[in-house]
Amino acid sequence: MGMAIGMENKGARWLYVLDARIKIMALVLVVVALAWLPLGYAVFFFLAALAIMAANGIGMVKYVRDNAILSLFCLTPLAIRLFLQQSPVYLLGLAVPLGLVQGAQNSLYLLSILLFSHMFIESTTAFEAKEALCGLGMPKRYAMMLAIAFGFRRYIEQRARRARLAQAARGVKNNAFSLLVPTLNSSFSRSKSLALALVSRGFADEE
Repeated sequence: MGMAIGMENKGARWLYVLDARIKIMALVLVVVALAWLPLGYAVFFFLAALAIMAANGIGMVKYVRDNAILSLFCLTPLAIRLFLQQSPVYLLGLAVPLGLVQGAQNSLYLLSILLFSHMFIESTTAFEAKEALCGLGMPKRYAMMLAIAFGFRRYIEQRARRARLAQAARGVKNNAFSLLVPTLNSSFSRSKSLALALVSRGFADEE
């Protein structure tokens, strides 16, 4: 149910009505292409991701804000390479540090994978993901677990948003780390309840 929240007004967007099996295969192809092609191609995948998100009403800024830790992690290669590789390289007639160019490519590589994954999760319900994975030959047990994980991602976003609002109301300055403990605590409690519910319904014995 959680995956379907907010999707009813976006049903006309082509990404939302595209078959989930096609989206899964496209995501796998994107990840394989990014791993196989030189890092210089990452900028084209990043621009393609931005274009698809804009065409389907998926907010890039909102995603970066709600996933600040992941976004900062993607910038780690840029900081490391910029620190280690100071030798200049000429780009469009300007001398820039080699670490800046290669670090930016590494960061765009990671961001592209995150954005394409986000688009799949944002435009696909948990039920659609489960049915698509089963249709592609994955055992039902594992397809169900992955579908639950998709839905859990949205649940974590909602809990983090509630924690942010609660802390702001109490005058606490929000940052990614102050939200970590309450979000993880509620997520672990939710996981335990969900696991007990699945076992009580015989999921452990399901083939």
